[in-house]
Formats: sequence, structure tokens, C-alpha cells
Amino acid sequence: MLHICCTAKTKKHVYVHEKYVDTLSKNMPTTVEEWKNRLKLYMQPCQDYFVRMFTSNGDCYDALNLFRQFRIVDPVVVSEENLQRRDIQVHVDCIFEKLKYISNLQDNDKRTFKEGLLAEFPALKNEHEKFTLESEIEVNEIVEVEVANYAIPRIARVTSITNDGNNFNVEFIGKINHNEDNADLRENNVPRIRVDKQITSYLSYYNSLRSQFPNWFRLICIVVLFQPSSAAAERVFSQMTAMFRKNQDGTYQDSVWATCALRTMLESNMADFFFM
Repeated sequence: MLHICCTAKTKKHVYVHEKYVDTLSKNMPTTVEEWKNRLKLYMQPCQDYFVRMFTSNGDCYDALNLFRQFRIVDPVVVSEENLQRRDIQVHVDCIFEKLKYISNLQDNDKRTFKEGLLAEFPALKNEHEKFTLESEIEVNEIVEVEVANYAIPRIARVTSITNDGNNFNVEFIGKINHNEDNADLRENNVPRIRVDKQITSYLSYYNSLRSQFPNWFRLICIVVLFQPSSAAAERVFSQMTAMFRKNQDGTYQDSVWATCALRTMLESNMADFFFM
């Protein structure tokens, strides 16, 4: 019975789709202007959704704005944009106002936390500059490369370095489009100014500096908990499916949590933060 219902529903969907395609084919645009109008018609729902969600008063506007403020924890952003203490104060003020976890702290704790962030920043900026501008880049290291006509840096592996250490030959990781061939994935003599060291774990980076900058380590521990999508939660379900079978439904919740957490920590080199 279920098979019959599913088959009937599938046939109905196929019929509706074929009728829709047939209608479109009989009313195809014939001029450039008509094609533009047709494309605008298709794109309008996407544009309306974006405006409704991300512009001022949109459902996701506050979240988007908060993520923009979080950029102050990125050493590359701080170094390349040459952020000053006054710039950091604007971002910190916004975070302390908009982030409920921090805004709900006791007044004394909140004041001490904010003052600590601002006081530590000048020395922290020096550490960021050492990391992004002065630290050596080695062969086989994964880096970010600024590329013309790309909105964001591309991830690449360093294949070789010139004798003077100022230029790199790199191999980009992953194709941007299907038209790229192997030659497009390589670039030679990339100047150092276009190459940035990649931070694979912001927690690890700030953990190495936590004794000098405890307030910034505290901030990064809060910031990394905020996710821009549900992908992290869905990844947990995938891991649980891979590790636990249906005949293990009686496993204690503590065991399930510990197994998933330990696997995630070991895979992402996060174990040091929880077993120190």
C-alpha cells in the first residue's frame, strides 16, 4: 500500500514538473531584455530573502553584526587593517552590549574583563604582527593567498621558496570552478605580502598566549561557541550514527557524550584545553 502511494505521488510530481517545463518552453524569452527580466524574476525571491534576513531590522541582522565584531580576534585582520586601541574599544563595546552572556555578567566582572581586553591589546597586537608578518613560512605549510578577482584569500600549500625567502611557489587546494585545470591550481613567485599564515585553530593560537593575555583567551573561548550555521550540530549526529548502532540504544548518555567529545577533541587537536 505504501509503495502504491509513493508511486502515485512520484508520478504526480513528474507530471507537474513536465507541465511546468512545457509551459516555459512555449514562452521562452527571445530578446536580451526579456532574458534579463526572466532572470530578475527568478532572482527576486533570493534578493527578497536576503533583504528580509540580513539588512537592518532583519531576523539575522544582529547575529551578522555580532560576527563582524568578532573579527577583532583574528590576528590577520588586526595586523593588515592596523587596528588601534580606539578601534578595538568600539568592537568590544558592541560585543559587551549585544552578547547576552557577557552583558549578563556581574558589573565588577564585566568592567574588569573589558578593561583587561583594552589594556592587553597593544602587546597582543605586537604578537599578532610577529605571527602574520615576521614568522617564517616553510615548505608544505598551508597558507592563505590573496588572488586577483577573488573576494577572499584562497587556501594553498607552499611547494617551494625562493632563495631570498621573499617569494613562494604555491599549489591551491580545491577548485573554484570546473573549468580550472591543474595549471590554474599553481602559481609561482607569489610575493610575501600576498601570503598569510593560516590559523587552523584560534583556540590553540590563543592558548599559547593565555598566560600573557588571559582576558583575550577568555574572549576567544566565548566567541568560538557561536556558529554561523547548524553544520556543527549536524556533524555531531553524523558522528553518533557512525559510532553507535541501533542495538546500542541503551548506552548511557554520559558514555555517548564522552565518546563524541573525545573523538572531536582528538581530531581537532583540542584535547589540551580539556585535559590540562
